[in-house]
Amino acid sequence: MTTPRWTALTPLVRERRFGVIDRPRLAEHPAFAAASTAAVVGLSLIDPRRLDGAARAAYRLATAAFTGGYVAATVPADLPVATETRAAVGTAAGGLALGLADQFERLDGRISDWLTQRGVNRPRWVMAGLGAVGALAGYAWDRAEGRRWLSVLEAAGDAETGMDLRPVAPEVRAVLEALLVDGVPGVEALRRQLDSVREQWQGEGFSPDAWFEVHEDAPRIAPRTQVWPVAGLVQWGGAWFEARLQVHQGRLESLSLTVADDQRGGEPGEAAASGLLDRWPRVEELEIAVETPDPVR
Repeated sequence: MTTPRWTALTPLVRERRFGVIDRPRLAEHPAFAAASTAAVVGLSLIDPRRLDGAARAAYRLATAAFTGGYVAATVPADLPVATETRAAVGTAAGGLALGLADQFERLDGRISDWLTQRGVNRPRWVMAGLGAVGALAGYAWDRAEGRRWLSVLEAAGDAETGMDLRPVAPEVRAVLEALLVDGVPGVEALRRQLDSVREQWQGEGFSPDAWFEVHEDAPRIAPRTQVWPVAGLVQWGGAWFEARLQVHQGRLESLSLTVADDQRGGEPGEAAASGLLDRWPRVEELEIAVETPDPVR
């Protein structure tokens, strides 16, 4: 996997500081390796062709449950998805295993017969051994993947610790202040954060993303992680763009300028529209839109 820019990893680094990201996945625990290997061996020793009725149904349910649990536990480390998402992925995998049980069992039987025809006296034991090797190899891969991703986060954390923080650029600060409109819950706390906010310097030239650091003692808002419900809209070259503020852990985190989803009837190519981004809009160019249950611009 290509390592992303450090600025793109900033939210993950901050989550790691609160002990979230660097908790080993279930797939990286030795107990999981032992349990999954035992399950693979146990299921491989069973010849489903010799089962019927309730026994076959129980075998299929056990296989589906193991498949779902294994897939949910081994979602790649660089996809920091929520527990609910992992559960959904695992449920889908288990359902697929159950739906294709006939096909899998026919394949299992063909492999067993193929081994028998080549003089293997105990094909089920051979299959169980191969399954155990596969499970342990998967565990080793997951451990290595977890260590690799953690090293990426550690490097990003080191980079963030040594980042060059500067006063917020005037054009960025003007847009930021314009989005902090009266009447939105939490606006007063965010305005007080402006007293200590600093911007990460990303080099010379324009960037459509600005990343911020706020003093630890500054007041926070809730919900602590949210997209600020105020957008700054601007039209350039027939295309609409929007400035959006991200709040993380109750603090100002970033300001981004992107092509707006709603082009008000026009459909300029996104690549062409993105090519128009070469500066931050002036406040007088902005059309401020406050989100409501039924937004009207």
